[in-house]
Amino acid sequence: MEKVRCLGGLKSEDLTKDQKTKLEIFSKAGGTGLVGIDCFPNLNTNLEEEIPSGTIFYFSPDAVVDTTLLSDNLFQTLAVSKIVEGPYEKELSNAHFTSVSKNIAAAVPQFAPSDLTLKDGIEDGPWHSELGGSTSFVGIFSQMSDDHQNKEYYVVAKGGAPASAVAHFKAEMNNNNPTYGQLLRDPEWRSKVSRLSYTAAKNVQRNLAQVAQACNVGISRMLDFSSVITNPDHGVGERAEPEYVQRLYSFQEVRDANGNPLVAFYNGVQPATSIGTKDKLFLVSNPAKDGIYVFPLTGYHNGEGKVVPGDTTTGMNKHVKQNMKASAGWNPEDHIGIMVPVVTRVFDPNARRE
Repeated sequence: MEKVRCLGGLKSEDLTKDQKTKLEIFSKAGGTGLVGIDCFPNLNTNLEEEIPSGTIFYFSPDAVVDTTLLSDNLFQTLAVSKIVEGPYEKELSNAHFTSVSKNIAAAVPQFAPSDLTLKDGIEDGPWHSELGGSTSFVGIFSQMSDDHQNKEYYVVAKGGAPASAVAHFKAEMNNNNPTYGQLLRDPEWRSKVSRLSYTAAKNVQRNLAQVAQACNVGISRMLDFSSVITNPDHGVGERAEPEYVQRLYSFQEVRDANGNPLVAFYNGVQPATSIGTKDKLFLVSNPAKDGIYVFPLTGYHNGEGKVVPGDTTTGMNKHVKQNMKASAGWNPEDHIGIMVPVVTRVFDPNARRE
């Protein structure tokens, strides 16, 4: 595995035989265009027909894009909206959200009833949102306030663009054979990438708003003119204005040790340089069971070239903690908060579009 590096506290001897086999398959499939693969403590190779998460794939900017090496979770994000208003004459409580759990499931389908169509990379008319890719979810979570006096509630959504939009983007690349560098430098391709990223963000923001509406609670919102109006009393659709947004899948240009440009695709990790000094960092393991880990970042270091995990199937192991301390400036003396799941709707890998 000459192209594979283990970083962030993860060591090559920590990898299982199955992980090594799958990484070697991707390494060989990438040919000379795939320069290297970095693996981190949240490495997950168990996603069926999906790029391993907890990795960075580095490509030569001159190589033609191989869409089989790009995740279907392109531009997936995690967004968090605090619930600021409860149902009329009712207090916020677990019992309330449990009583409307069926509404939450109905509010956000795994697959939209119709495909999102794109015309020249632009949304062609109103469209429905959907969960948004493998490992996506929506739900209500609770957490004690900073002064530990009150329980606060949040709507949280993880997802990307609708599957049909990602498939359309990949088909365009297959038909036109752009290089990885063109995706970031060519004006036409940069525009298409930007639009798909914007569509992914809107999809997640709509899911937040739809869950809040289904629960009859208030979150910060904005108007959304391209959403399908499902409530005749509403003349214009809405989407959330989340307090926190965390990129989980993205790509950007970086430099190797010799200063040569590469295109880095981040899968389930994010550059530490994208994290501000007062941000919280959210780490998802099993949202329906374990909830969401919340790291207060109090001493952000220069994270150039470093990344922090965005999701993990390994839980809060020592390697993940070491990675957080080294790359994101998390102070181990600070507590790790946990957002406790109340009601969740999680992507079902066995479900198929009808």
